[in-house]
Amino acid sequence: MKTLIVYASQYGSTEKCAELLAQTLAGLRHQTYKNFEVVVVEDGQPTADFLQGGCEGLRLRYHATGEHVGRSRAGNIAMEMADGEFLNFLDDDAYFFADHLEHMAGL
Repeated sequence: MKTLIVYASQYGSTEKCAELLAQTLAGLRHQTYKNFEVVVVEDGQPTADFLQGGCEGLRLRYHATGEHVGRSRAGNIAMEMADGEFLNFLDDDAYFFADHLEHMAGL
């Protein structure tokens, strides 16, 4: 299994970040490769607004750090939570083509 780790920063507009993250997660639902999990670590207080929609069908784990710990620590937390054999870090405003994980799995 592959693991996608999504880093959700709380810098800038929280509403905009939640919107971008929801779009990113919705895009992951369309992957042609299905054997993956998503770990979202929110760097700061929990908002979890993105859970309102767009996550259906994803194996998703979520954790909010409660306070700003920075990208590196948030990534380490996510790696500890992950079950997958391979890790792929993805920012909260990034998008994958539908066959991205399928190509990565073939390597």
